[in-house]
Amino acid sequence: MTQAAWELLWLVLHHPEHAKKLSEIIDYEWINTNSTTGRLLSRLLAELREGMIESVDQIENIIDTIEERQLLADIHSRELSIEAPAKQIVSCLERLRRNHVDAQIKHLKQKIINAAPESQIELMREQKALIRNVAQPLQLQL
Repeated sequence: MTQAAWELLWLVLHHPEHAKKLSEIIDYEWINTNSTTGRLLSRLLAELREGMIESVDQIENIIDTIEERQLLADIHSRELSIEAPAKQIVSCLERLRRNHVDAQIKHLKQKIINAAPESQIELMREQKALIRNVAQPLQLQL
């Protein structure tokens, strides 16, 4: 989960031309904010979307912890070879979405097991809709 968020943060910082658009189209629920990477990515994109910062170059203004500073240093020290950043961003978004939906499906399966028989059918329909939804590829334009 964290790897897709890390890659997305790297892409946003190294290809800032996509950051504003990404901040407008991403579903923030897809970002796992239980990790330093997820929290920083979510906060950076939200700050951009809301106009609290003008560009990703101002990320220093939103760094809150030593861990975030170390993460930022790690990202700036790594050079990745990316030929099509927009395609890579969409790929990262797809993995974030998939991880989020997989967690929802897992939660629903547990609810189905523990639910009363009359509630199980509705929960199964919900689960089927999630599976159908995640099977459809993202239609995003950066």
